[in-house]
This record gives sequence, C-alpha cells and structure tokens, in this order.
Amino acid sequence: MEKVPATCETAGTSAHWKCDVCGKLFSDPEGNTEITLEKLTIPATGHAYGAPVWKWTDDFKATATFTCANDTTHVKNVTAEVTSAVTTPAACEPTGVRTYTAKVTFEGKEYTDTKTETIAATGHAYGAPVWKWNDDFTASATFTCGNDNSHVEKVNAAVTNEVTTAATCKADGVRTYTAKVTFEGKEYADTKTEVIPALGHDYKDGKCSRCGAEEPTTPVEPGKPGEPSRAHPAGETHYARYPRHRRQQQRDRPVGRVGGGWRGHHRAGGAACH
Repeated sequence: MEKVPATCETAGTSAHWKCDVCGKLFSDPEGNTEITLEKLTIPATGHAYGAPVWKWTDDFKATATFTCANDTTHVKNVTAEVTSAVTTPAACEPTGVRTYTAKVTFEGKEYTDTKTETIAATGHAYGAPVWKWNDDFTASATFTCGNDNSHVEKVNAAVTNEVTTAATCKADGVRTYTAKVTFEGKEYADTKTEVIPALGHDYKDGKCSRCGAEEPTTPVEPGKPGEPSRAHPAGETHYARYPRHRRQQQRDRPVGRVGGGWRGHHRAGGAACH
C-alpha cells in the first residue's frame, strides 16, 4: 500500500504490504517483516504558524493573520486589542508622535505590532505682552509663549504722543504717549502719560494774555519811603495796580486821593495824577 502523508491535523501511514491470504501487514514486499498498523502510523504534523502578518486600518484598528507553513490553506485571522500613548509630545514647533500598540494571543503565545501617528506641532500661544517704558518714553513689548515660557519675543514699539489735556495758567496738563506693536498679525497698544506743568499767568497791561484774569493788586504803604502824605493818614494801607514789569520802578510811589476818590499815584513832589 502506498504511503499516505500526514497533514497538520490528520495522521498518515507509511508504505506497507498486506497479505491477501492472512491479512497480515508487512514492511517489506517479500513478507519477511511483519508490522502493525500502529507502527505504520505517521503522526499529524500539526500546524506551523509563524509570525503573523499585521493589517492596520485608517482608524488604527488591527488584525493579525497567521498562515501555517505546513499548509498555506490553513489561515487564522485574529483581531487585536489596540492601545495608544504619546511617546513624543508635540511642542510649539516640533511635531510629536502617538504610538498605537496592537496585541494578540495565538496558540498560547503573545504577538505585538506598533503603528505611529504624527501629532501636529502645538504652535506658540502668545498672549498679551508685558510692556516696558523707558525714561525717554521709548517702549518695548515682551511676549511669552503659554506653551513654553522659554520662548520669548521682544518687539520694539513705535511711539507717538499728543497733548490730551492742555495745561492752563493754574492747572497741569497731560501728554499721552501711545506705543504700538504688531506681532503675529495682531496689533497691541499701551499708553503712558506725562504731566505738563501749569503755565502760570502772563500779565500784560493788567490782564493775563492767556486766560484774561486781572492782575492782582499790590499793597502800598502811603508815605513811603518818606513821611506819610497829607492825603493818607499814617498807618493806613492803600492799593494800586501796577503791571508786573513796572512794579519795581513804581514801588516807592504812594496812591493819592483826589476829590474824595483814589486816582492813580502821586508824582514826585506830592502832586496827584489826574
């Protein structure tokens, strides 16, 4: 009888001869060596599955396909359990990596495979800047990335100024400086103010040339620097209005009284101006 090869799952038999008279089995054609069917049996080879072929889908699911080396028609597909982890974090500029790991257990042995996915760079996360003003009213804006505070960008500002509150004779004014920068397509601005001192009055002909306020009168003691005049009793103080630039030259000239009222100042020698 011809040899019947064993398969992965079915036993085979070795070549042998059988006597047509007695039915006994022999390992040789002469019938000299009797043999049993048990000894003629070739055990099943069993499967010879090696490493699987992995298949990944676009949504990161995976299967492992095992093919028997003894019989390629024997194929087993096993759905994998997939986990994932970030193996390289993305940063502001570099991309990162997420690694997917597929695992299957087949015929008592564990098999794994991995697939990676690129994680897009996070990009910078610059918020509002910190402004720095110098004594000369130049300015700069410093931007710090919220994703990585080692990423710092300093931008010098363009500064303009204008008087936002005009100074008056008595009140201070305000000059406002405005700093502007454009960073990553967005405009940022900051302001700083400077005090403009009050101007003070500018008296001309008894009135302020700016606000029109009348010049304050200056106290004059009659009779000075000599004796009190007859028209002004001693100890009585009278007032005369002189422009500021004339006060020095007029300081020793007392006011006179004419016709029951005060008019002007005394000239030298006591005669009153009319």
